[in-house]
Amino acid sequence: MTHNSDTYYLEAIAVASVVTFLLRATPFLVKNFVLRRKLILGVRASMPYGIVTILAIYAIASTKVSSVQIAIGEILAVVITIVLHFWRRNVLLSIFGGTILYVFLVNLPHGFYRL
Repeated sequence: MTHNSDTYYLEAIAVASVVTFLLRATPFLVKNFVLRRKLILGVRASMPYGIVTILAIYAIASTKVSSVQIAIGEILAVVITIVLHFWRRNVLLSIFGGTILYVFLVNLPHGFYRL
């Protein structure tokens, strides 16, 4: 069989199409089966907090603090984010509040506030 025949290409396209369809349909077919497992339910409940904690630690640990102003901005933004979240239980409010405060504090003129 030569690789230049039209049937070879049609067969390859058909196989690729079936495999692609099955790969995309599988999550929908097994969703109900998987979501009823206790392990998955436990991970589903705790995963958002775990991911946010890991991202926060990574972001804070990997930041190069080049001035006291940036360090103060980071510390205050993290504290305000935590306080806003526990006060209002609103993820968007806490994220945007902390981000806006951080951007404001690190962009103040140098020496605007001192320890």
